Amino acid sequence: MATVRKIKTKARKDGTRLERWRLTYSDAHGDQHRLSFPTKAAADARRIEIEGQIAAGTHVADRASMTVLQALRGTWLRGLEALVRVGERERQTLRPYRNHVELHIAKHAIAHKKLSRLTTPDCQAFADWLDQTRTRAMRKRVMKSLRMGLGACVRAGLVGANPAAEARTARVSGRHRTPVEIPPKDALRRMLEAALILDQLGITPWAHAMLVTLLFPGLRMSELRALARPRVTLTKAGGKIEITERADERGRIGPPKSAAGRRTIPIGPVTGTTLRDHVALQARRQAEAIAAREADRPRGAVGPTQRALPAFNPRRLLFCNGAGGVEAYENIYHRVFMPVMVFAGLTVFEVRWRVDDDQPRRARFAELEAAQAERDRLLAIDAAAARAGRAEHVASEALVDEVALFGMHALRHAAASAWIEQGIKPKKLQALIGHEDLTTTMNIYGHLWPDDDADAEAAAASERSILGS
Repeated sequence: MATVRKIKTKARKDGTRLERWRLTYSDAHGDQHRLSFPTKAAADARRIEIEGQIAAGTHVADRASMTVLQALRGTWLRGLEALVRVGERERQTLRPYRNHVELHIAKHAIAHKKLSRLTTPDCQAFADWLDQTRTRAMRKRVMKSLRMGLGACVRAGLVGANPAAEARTARVSGRHRTPVEIPPKDALRRMLEAALILDQLGITPWAHAMLVTLLFPGLRMSELRALARPRVTLTKAGGKIEITERADERGRIGPPKSAAGRRTIPIGPVTGTTLRDHVALQARRQAEAIAAREADRPRGAVGPTQRALPAFNPRRLLFCNGAGGVEAYENIYHRVFMPVMVFAGLTVFEVRWRVDDDQPRRARFAELEAAQAERDRLLAIDAAAARAGRAEHVASEALVDEVALFGMHALRHAAASAWIEQGIKPKKLQALIGHEDLTTTMNIYGHLWPDDDADAEAAAASERSILGS
């Protein structure tokens, strides 16, 4: 039973005493709690709320409640870490969630709010702050993480309901959504030609075979890094690739993230011939590597040095590193992909910097001189701000990088675009590309299915229907 009664505070220095309203109640465990409010209306409102929570079995007293940040770290993220340890989640899935908590939620006053006192308006205020300080994509991800984290707190009994369930960031207008960028076919041809030349010169190990395998079957990079020879069937007409595994950022091979990731992709004669030549070249290189390794072993020694060496490339990966293991994404990008793009002339110069709101900014220039001039201009503004005594600089750093016109994942979009040009149906594309649901496929590639003839016929039919002709 909760009661509200008027009390007077202790006498102050001037002898006056303030009137307050005290709420006294016992929780489900029989522990008594007292709360003070400046008005009877506020005390009654809290009393009704607490009585409802006690009846529902969801009440958590203020003194026993965690802050939002403590709950997200100690309940949600720790629970995800436990799932990572037992193999139910991948470590690379955990990292963005932790970044959302530490780099965004922890920066706002909501982080220090008690869960028992957290309300939907508090969550909406956080969403409004994200609208003003974060990019459209980031604010959507952070709010999703907040809802997920508070949902875990609800399931753990730390809070009665999820106050972030109804909080929303600003809705993104359709005019801000840009369709996925498909690399031009001429650029793709230049890329493949450059890769072939660099392979022949010995500058890159297998750039042409890798890019062909990414481009035509539309593989993800994680799938390519785990692709093994037994999963590739080669025939005169081309063959097929079976996707049954993927490699995470640490090089550990496991099943795809979803059941849709397991699929069989047909390949054409160009891809089949390229892979056949690559397999033959790889066999020669691995035989040479094994022979060199045997030659380096001490002769006449006894003990561990005489034991059989571990098998080289035991998984028979098509694109392995020098030790026969999974190749790191960073090595593929910097040692294979970027040299090809530079040689093909498919790069631009990008200036990166940060402004007062700590959000990254980028500007691209075709010429190095233009990029350097923009960097110098930004640094001059930054220096002027420092001389003026401003706490925040306009540009804390301004770096110039040479970047590719498109990334390796864009080759997957190019594959989907080419399949659509050949008349493939959306459901079939979903299966080949490995999307879990058709909505994802249509959101990304739906604009690539134009039917101008059908649209024109529908327009003409509507006119005839109205005019009666």
